[in-house]
Amino acid sequence: MKMYVKIALFMTFLVAGFAQGGLIASHKSHNKSHMGEALWATLQPMTPQNTLFFFDLHGVISHTSSPDIWAEFSKNVENKGVLLSTMAKIGWNGDWAWAKKQTKVFEFRIDVLTERYPILEKYKQNFISLTNAQKPNEKMVRIIKELRNKGFTIVLASNIGPKTLEDFKVKFPEVAALFDDMYIIDKKINFYGKPDSKYFEGLKQFALDKGHAGKQMVFTDDDQENIDVSVRKGFFGTFFTGADAFEKLLKTYGALA
Repeated sequence: MKMYVKIALFMTFLVAGFAQGGLIASHKSHNKSHMGEALWATLQPMTPQNTLFFFDLHGVISHTSSPDIWAEFSKNVENKGVLLSTMAKIGWNGDWAWAKKQTKVFEFRIDVLTERYPILEKYKQNFISLTNAQKPNEKMVRIIKELRNKGFTIVLASNIGPKTLEDFKVKFPEVAALFDDMYIIDKKINFYGKPDSKYFEGLKQFALDKGHAGKQMVFTDDDQENIDVSVRKGFFGTFFTGADAFEKLLKTYGALA
């Protein structure tokens, strides 16, 4: 492979890393806390009447697709050199770290960065498309369909913003249709993202407002920090390591046969 092609590929994944919101780097895991184990010990057999499921989206229901990232960048991003040099400047100047402190939601990070780098305005849709350069986890899609067929309520609990969600719905209507409700980050409703404790307080209130008082709230995510905070807020947090392990857990607690 020629050197300029290697450089182009590297820079593509650099931009994609920004667009994925640092998801790959943020997927941390460690052993369950004693609090988590104690909480799970109280879990009753799961039924549609006593259990409510919350799922993260990217990394659980879908996963990053390198070919789709490359296709999106190579085909749909205009003036690639301008974007790449701007992103390099943002990183070099420390502005990406600054934007991450402003908000945990990638869509909103681009908004705040655009105030300092107006050129990003023309690339906003590209970033959203790169964020959604995903492939559905087909086994998880099947599992969630089974849960819904049994009468369980399924709620999306994600850090994505409204424009990212609308783009995802268009690209993956079958996946979007899995959810009875969706709890995302909206500036008008809830600016706090995972793992902020206020996110989980809002998520619990959202469930109560939807008539799910008294239910066991099972929260599945692929970031251990999110799980730890969810447990402290009374959710049955389960760190996602794969569809097979998750299916085994559901069978253990009676949600699936």
